[in-house]
Amino acid sequence: MIKISLAQMCSKYNDVNYNLNKMNEFILQAKRNGSSIICFPELSTCGYSRDNVQVLAESLNSDTINRLKKQSRDNQIIILAGMVENYKHDYYITHAVIYPNGKVQRYHKVHLGRFERKQFKAGDDLPVFEIDINNQQLIFGISICNDSHFPEAMMAVALQGAHIIFCPHASLIDAKKRIDLWQKYMSARAYDNRVYIAAVNMCGHNGEKYFGGGTAIWNPMGDMINYYDKGHEKSTHFEIDILELEKLKNNKASMKNHYYLKDRKTEVYKKYLDR
Repeated sequence: MIKISLAQMCSKYNDVNYNLNKMNEFILQAKRNGSSIICFPELSTCGYSRDNVQVLAESLNSDTINRLKKQSRDNQIIILAGMVENYKHDYYITHAVIYPNGKVQRYHKVHLGRFERKQFKAGDDLPVFEIDINNQQLIFGISICNDSHFPEAMMAVALQGAHIIFCPHASLIDAKKRIDLWQKYMSARAYDNRVYIAAVNMCGHNGEKYFGGGTAIWNPMGDMINYYDKGHEKSTHFEIDILELEKLKNNKASMKNHYYLKDRKTEVYKKYLDR
């Protein structure tokens, strides 16, 4: 079993020092829980904003990332943190993946919201990330907020062997309604792709807007296994079982727990998907 934490937090707009101190509190909680990974909401280091993004933008070599690298190393935990990234003279909604050994990787949000497109550049890659935890090879992906509305994107990550997809959000919707909406499609994404899905939303007033919060996890059978439907800051912890998931994917005895992706008819679909 691999323990994971999600941190539903309020990130203040353009107050990186405050946000990093708050993140450190959640990281220490996750360490006490024995978690190997902690995921924070979208743009957690800087606070969510679609205006003046150049003020928020940093590189992966910034002091912000260096502080998170130290927290990762000191607590031996993988940190998934949101930021505005200045990369090759464009601005991206990025989720950085920071490892205890100092390695840093990134995911750029691919499906930008309508108003985000005015300020940000969309990503063009759907990577997975691999790490050895407790002598098990964990493969995970990231799908930021609006990304999760696109089934093909989730499937592309699952087909690369992902065991879990993290879905950091910055949504204004009330936590209870946020989870009700998630349940309409996240359950199907988890079930169809046979992956765990872990969604965590920003909460509270960041100086510009009020974010509703909401945290939920679905297992590869599409069942919601844990959730928090209040708008306050809170850590949510859970475990995933890679061995059971691999058994499910290799099941040949029954259609009840079938791994559907292996039976796809891509030669049929491709005639219609590029429209």
